[in-house]
Amino acid sequence: MAFNPVAMLAERTCAPIYNAIDTGNNTLAVRHADRILHTQPELALASALKALALVRSGKRDEANTICTQLIARGISKGHENALTPLTWCLGRLGRRQDEVALLETAVKNNPNDEDLARQAFLALVKSQSFQKAQQLSLKMHKSFAQRKQGKGRFADEYFWWSILSYVLLARDAKAPGAALALPLSQRMIEKQIEAKPLGLNDEEALCLQLQVLVRQGKKAEAFELVATESSVGYTLCDRNLSLEFTRTDLAKELNKWQYVEQSCWARIDGGSRNWAHFTGFLDAAEKRGKDELMAAHKKINVLLSVKGAVKDRSVRLAELEVWRKRMQAEPEVEAQLHAKVVAYFDTFATKACCHEDLLPYLRALSSDSRSKLSAALKERIKPLPAKTEAELRTYISIAKITRAVQAESSLSEGSEAALAAELVARYVDGLSVGKDLPDTEMQPADDLALLGAQALLSAYRLSGGKLVYLFQVIGLLEFGLTKSSKGYQLRMLLIRTYTLAGALDRALIHYGLLGLKSVQADTLSHLVSERCSAFSATGKNAKAADEATYKMAVRTLSTAQAIYEENAGSTPEMIGKALEHGIYSRVEEFVEFGEALERSLQRQVVRLEEARSHLHRRGNFADDEQRKTFEAAISNSVASVRADLAAGLSDQRDYSVLVNYQPMATPSVEELTQVGQRQDAGWVRSIALTLADDQGGVGIEEQDLQTLTAREKALVQLMASARNGSFEASRLLELLEAVKTTARTVVDVVGGGAGGGERVARPVDAVHEAALALEAVYHTEALLDAESKAACQTHLAELATLVNHLTRSTQDTTKPAVLEQGLAAVGAERVAQLMQSTRDNVARCWTKVFANLRDALRDAL
Repeated sequence: MAFNPVAMLAERTCAPIYNAIDTGNNTLAVRHADRILHTQPELALASALKALALVRSGKRDEANTICTQLIARGISKGHENALTPLTWCLGRLGRRQDEVALLETAVKNNPNDEDLARQAFLALVKSQSFQKAQQLSLKMHKSFAQRKQGKGRFADEYFWWSILSYVLLARDAKAPGAALALPLSQRMIEKQIEAKPLGLNDEEALCLQLQVLVRQGKKAEAFELVATESSVGYTLCDRNLSLEFTRTDLAKELNKWQYVEQSCWARIDGGSRNWAHFTGFLDAAEKRGKDELMAAHKKINVLLSVKGAVKDRSVRLAELEVWRKRMQAEPEVEAQLHAKVVAYFDTFATKACCHEDLLPYLRALSSDSRSKLSAALKERIKPLPAKTEAELRTYISIAKITRAVQAESSLSEGSEAALAAELVARYVDGLSVGKDLPDTEMQPADDLALLGAQALLSAYRLSGGKLVYLFQVIGLLEFGLTKSSKGYQLRMLLIRTYTLAGALDRALIHYGLLGLKSVQADTLSHLVSERCSAFSATGKNAKAADEATYKMAVRTLSTAQAIYEENAGSTPEMIGKALEHGIYSRVEEFVEFGEALERSLQRQVVRLEEARSHLHRRGNFADDEQRKTFEAAISNSVASVRADLAAGLSDQRDYSVLVNYQPMATPSVEELTQVGQRQDAGWVRSIALTLADDQGGVGIEEQDLQTLTAREKALVQLMASARNGSFEASRLLELLEAVKTTARTVVDVVGGGAGGGERVARPVDAVHEAALALEAVYHTEALLDAESKAACQTHLAELATLVNHLTRSTQDTTKPAVLEQGLAAVGAERVAQLMQSTRDNVARCWTKVFANLRDALRDAL
């Protein structure tokens, strides 16, 4: 940019504002800006810097007003230095189109300003204006190419920016110009490479070229580009693992299995122990036939003969993988696979990964072979106490493997309780091994506590829902966390168990202690968000102290949504950084990441649960003004959910994070602790319909109802009939009667009565279904005649009475007392205190939740 005395004078005048911002004193920066603007109200730089300080202070509305005024006034010639802080503010305020418009005008007025053009290009990409970005970057390549000479791999930076813009444009087939983007990119690349071939520093450019070819279905051409020996692509693949895996994937898709086998073996033979190379080698050998698989087996055996290879996990796992593949065609070799599994255990039993490594091969064994394996491993158990960590870890590996292969037919309430007692006793003994570890470390024995807790959850299921087992799980996990405060697996299982017990506020406390950061709020917030709105029900005149659960739930759900707001600002910045550093292969990943978070399935679940939480708190609808406010907020949430549904949802929830130590072919620990069936797009679509003002053109298909509970399905069908004018009060009364049946069963089981039959009767079910009943009544009240309304009032009063019984039903004294046996070494008094504390914690939660629910039921009509 040419010398500009006006801009220099503005910079000097605003120096105090810059200094305050640099030191993080945004309040002082605003004061300095106000002082300068008092005497020079037209100084654009001062206004822009004030807006920047306000954004950093969280005063977005004030910053928005200043930005709007600056845009309306325009940036006059000589005051372009206000552009950078102004566009920074617009980006953070989500006003990407305004940012782009300002920069496009600035570039048009200053065509030779390269920095300004770069800034405009990055803004266009961040706003996903890919066609304009391509046009600008190509213009930059023509205008500034001479300036880039001698800058290595950045010499043709703007050309590759234009190709990347085309690749991003082609992602949306409906976008203008998308159909021609890839063919044009290919021709441009060919012409560019003809004039200037790729060098050994052009990995990122090669990645783009491969993307362009693969996207067009020209996989054979892409493969030749990187598979031809002595070519630059071949050399770059040898140096770049990501490119090498791309080449291998292309070979697999083109059925070039011989190439896959040879290339992967060359890597293994050269010393690689990357498991991807072993799986590629063995998969290719299997595809090529039995003879090749036998030849591959011999090669693995040769590797095993090398000194030290016996203790190499990758090689030993490759040996197991060969036997597993052979067994698929030759069932008679099962004995050899069994022997290799035992041998692998003997070598790696002290490793924490032993059980996880062996799981695929345990699944391949027959039930008879699994039984023999279990017996063989149990013979290796050493008596208490464990003297070393190696002894403890060996026992843990035995416990995990024997648990995994346990036959489903051998499980019973009594056997699971007995196993849990044994595991807890071993856990207490194992704590002595880690007694000198600092508080920041997890105890080596934690896995035994998890095994014991999961056995108790299994006993809970098999008992039909005896509350004593949930108390025992909670007591054990609370005790475990006193010994291993960083034991996140213990805490996650405790969160799920507290929810099952109907103690959501305790679950929310422990969820907060997990300390989830950033994107974990999207992948792990399902731990507490599943149908948690049911715990928010309160009567019209509830006291503030009685609404603690509602407030905690709403705060947690609101906090979980912060990542989506953060994504709107941080992901475009990551895209910009990747472009500036020439990491083209990551740009599309960041774009996809941003879109996935924007339309996250979990985001929709959290939105709906927060809306339902507000709906269940009838105090929010106490007067007309409040009613309008909350109804508008719920309508906005539903509209946002429906918009994302139309665009297509992406599911990033991590259900594998909760480690599963249940026997194979039985419900996993995730299933044992689910509040209801896993929520999917059908659930989101269905629940959005129940909250909408009208059907809104969104039809509910039968498949949408598959992951709903029986009562949720009844509610959705009831609301669909209300929306289309075919509502019948009898269907509402049927729903209320079914909810009462569930409540009676839970009251009976929790009170120490008979089990719940095939269905486990859980406190959370009573809460959830009663809340659904409230929703149904709230939504259809205006459609009821006097007789139907009186019948509903009777049902609700009976349901309120049943719920009231649950308030006093936490003193379950049903035996067996697993912890009293397993924690005997801790002391009877300590265990009694632990269990009493557990019962008291749950009782306090129940007092609030069920009393609020009772009042809400009584106030419903």
